[in-house]
Amino acid sequence: MKLVSISKSGLATGFYDIKNADAPIEAFEISNILYEVWVDNTDTMKWDKDLEDLVEINITISIEERIQIALTKIDNMSEMARQKIMTIGYGQALVYIEKFEEAADFVAENYPNDLSSYPFIRNESQEFNESSRIVADRILAKKSEWLGKASKIEIARLSGKRLTRTAKSIEEINGIMSATTDRIHKVVN
Repeated sequence: MKLVSISKSGLATGFYDIKNADAPIEAFEISNILYEVWVDNTDTMKWDKDLEDLVEINITISIEERIQIALTKIDNMSEMARQKIMTIGYGQALVYIEKFEEAADFVAENYPNDLSSYPFIRNESQEFNESSRIVADRILAKKSEWLGKASKIEIARLSGKRLTRTAKSIEEINGIMSATTDRIHKVVN
């Protein structure tokens, strides 16, 4: 299941994971199948509140609305790419942040023998029967790898959105979307 927020005219303004605390309060649940259909057709389908279903758009969408649709697609595509390089979930993200900080502190303290202040390193070391030094170095290497990819996704997202905001035609928006998609896919594939 996913959450979606919509504009007054029924156009999607954002898609969110069902557990996303940042989803707008007015966002509502849709099935994964409906989500896939909608994401692939955001510029030709809208939500009809009366039918409580997606309907084909029979109106001309302004360039401003098309820009908003493209901006939403770029954000969603970027989030999906980040999820490919890091485990999904707010709680898991907090664990990664703590592990990264703990490993940095551990290395800064010159790999101390006392692991009481480093529970993630201690537990991972014990679980995998590896030295605490190897565990800490691996965590920091993973962080460097993740940050390298995440920063490339972020610059592609920001660049794509900047260019989209100034687009003057549907063709230009489509070209920007294609280039942004390619740029993001190269990072994760």
